[in-house]
Amino acid sequence: MAHGEAGRDLLAYLYRHTEGNPLHVAHLLRDLEEGGHLAREGDRWRWSDLRELPAEVTFSEVIERRVARLPVHCLPVLQLVATLDREFDETFLLRAGEWEENQLNDGVRCLVEARILTPTYDRDCASYQFSHDEVARVVREALPAERRAEMHLRVAGALAESRASDSLIASHYEAAGHGTETHRHTVSAADAALALYDSGAAWALLTVAARHAPSPTALAKVRVRLAELAEAAGHYEDAEALCDLALSWYEGAEDPVQAIRLKRMRTLVRMQRGQGARETLGALFALVDEATLVGADVERAAILLISSQMLARLGEQKESQQVAEECLAIAERCADPVLLADCYNRVAVANLLSDAPRARTLFDKALDLIVPLRDPMRRTRTLNNIGILDMMENRWKAARESFTSAVEFARTAGLTEHWGRSALNLGVLAIKTGDFDSAATWLGEAMRAGAEAQNSELQLAATYNLANLARDTGSHSRARDTYELARDLAERIGQSEIQLGSSAGLALSELALGRADDARRIHEELQPQLAPLAEWFQGRELVEALAIRLAIDAGRDEAPHLFKRALALADTSDVYGAAVLTAEFGPVLRASAPEVVEEAVRRYADRPEVVENPRIRHQFGVLILDTAQKC
Repeated sequence: MAHGEAGRDLLAYLYRHTEGNPLHVAHLLRDLEEGGHLAREGDRWRWSDLRELPAEVTFSEVIERRVARLPVHCLPVLQLVATLDREFDETFLLRAGEWEENQLNDGVRCLVEARILTPTYDRDCASYQFSHDEVARVVREALPAERRAEMHLRVAGALAESRASDSLIASHYEAAGHGTETHRHTVSAADAALALYDSGAAWALLTVAARHAPSPTALAKVRVRLAELAEAAGHYEDAEALCDLALSWYEGAEDPVQAIRLKRMRTLVRMQRGQGARETLGALFALVDEATLVGADVERAAILLISSQMLARLGEQKESQQVAEECLAIAERCADPVLLADCYNRVAVANLLSDAPRARTLFDKALDLIVPLRDPMRRTRTLNNIGILDMMENRWKAARESFTSAVEFARTAGLTEHWGRSALNLGVLAIKTGDFDSAATWLGEAMRAGAEAQNSELQLAATYNLANLARDTGSHSRARDTYELARDLAERIGQSEIQLGSSAGLALSELALGRADDARRIHEELQPQLAPLAEWFQGRELVEALAIRLAIDAGRDEAPHLFKRALALADTSDVYGAAVLTAEFGPVLRASAPEVVEEAVRRYADRPEVVENPRIRHQFGVLILDTAQKC
């Protein structure tokens, strides 16, 4: 009010009705001025008696009164831009409205003078925006429903002509009540979101698309895409429910391939939720028969890929590798890049222990196919597997870089399960390099991700490695309890290798706690399961350690033989396991089998598994010193 002194009665009125909100105060003062209750006389202002001032002074009432005083020709412009609710230029208004350019210019000028619109100067052409979002909201909500829908339809059409974002266009078509156009543009917007790895936005957009699907077929297609997103994000309960909903449409349809594909996805989801491996394998083989019957080679190969994974989980490695090779042969005939990338990945995993060079070549081929597809899930998975191979080949830095990249991709794309797997692998790498604090952090993160994703396999792997960490740090009581949890879960979901490793770890913990009888009982129970397994597997170092420890404690002469046999088994595929066994049993066996221990020390002392792990390096240092003294 310039240099004039506002009276206490006016100040009390303003504060009582606005509580000092600056936006409300500004518009209430303009309303009083426009209504003649506040006027300038010379250098001073005068105002009406308090009893004459408006009683209806909520923010919405003030704005509605101000709008009602505007010239009639301003109102269509105001209604349209309030519906748009964002910055706009004159070109857009000419496209969206039914008016001449001079009418438009006059209406915009009037709204600017009323301080409802304000000019912006960051573009070449004249552009404007509302002075405040709340003003636009009040104007928009005051419109009758039919008029508001009409305005949204005009805005949507103009935005489509100007090639605005599909999500913005869809929001106006939805507000206008045009379901078909809403569906079309939200599906396109979801595609754009996925191209940017924004799976959360894609989920929200596809949910809108499902609400406005113009036909049962369109709804089923959207549900399939939502199921794929839910599976990738680790929301397996949602994924299974969406598969069931989509199957209600596709089962019995003329093209059975989509139904088979959904059944495959549902089986995979159920497996991730903890369904037993044998039950999963039976369901998959039934689907293979369905796919073969209708000549769906791509689907048959995709189903066989999961079957290969299940066979590996059950410890049937040769059968798993054979099925993976069969999948690769089918994929090469079909020339489907996604299927081919999946097959390269699966065959590489099957060859990790037996043919590492081929595995690396296949992982590289898979990555070359995946990167152009902009598929964060497959890219994360492949980076994880490359990191595992690097870790097996003692390339610690390269492994850490691969796992870290996988974490970043998975976290950005909202892929909870794959994020958890990457964290798990970083935890395992930290154990191998002796960084136990980091190992606990990463394994804890993997456990949380597994719980959030309801992924029993990930939870099992995290639990098993947490038990290994507890044993490595001498927390034998905690290790015993954690190994027991891992063993029971592994038995339930059919993960034979971890079940054996957990049982052996449990027995070793019992020995450390002075419960030798319990350890011997567990060892005897393991023998029937071990009999058919001649090759090295994850957790075998614990199985071998148990046998050696029991032989030493019983004073049997076979301990050096068991030690030598274990090293021979581990040497070609798990140097870390061989180094761990040497560090643990070398000091005990050097008196009874000095040549065997000395050979192992010489063989592994310079390997990264020893050099970069403080605990193992220290033990090897002691062994090397003892050997030197004896010489």
